[in-house]
Order: sequence, then structure tokens, then C-alpha cells
Amino acid sequence: VLNGDEQRYVWTINDQAFPEADRIDVALGSRVRFAIDNSSEMPHPMHLHGHFFRVDVGNGPGARKDTVLVDPGQRIAIDWLADNPGDW
Repeated sequence: VLNGDEQRYVWTINDQAFPEADRIDVALGSRVRFAIDNSSEMPHPMHLHGHFFRVDVGNGPGARKDTVLVDPGQRIAIDWLADNPGDW
């Protein structure tokens, strides 16, 4: 769940803010899906460092991107292949 505080300009994912957020370890070659629910009142660009992904807004896989704008109240999913090793 994506949320934010417009006054402080702090964004959280599942109530955690970088750099204190829990690390997500993914094995090289894994196929991963992140479901993103924007529960804030602001649109937010989501970027997956070091990888491209496909966007699914409910009608199947869409465009391949490195950033997607998630509107307030919108739910999307991104599918990606962990093919770029590193600490992203």
C-alpha cells in the first residue's frame, strides 16, 4: 500500500519509509509481481531501480516501462524479471 504525507513529502510503502524500510531480497532470475494500491490523495510515480517491468491495470500485461504514474485510489500490478543483479 502506497501512502504519503503531502505536507512533509514523505512516501511510505506498507507503512515503511526509506531508508528504514525492510529489505526485499529477490533471487536472480525470479519473476516478481508487486501489487500497488495508492491510498493517498496524490498521484505518485513508481520506479523500480535497475529493472524494467510490465504494467497490469486489470486488463492484462501492458507496456514495458521503468516508471509508472499511480493515480490516487488506483490499484495496479507490475511484473518484472530479476535479471539485473545488485543492491537496488
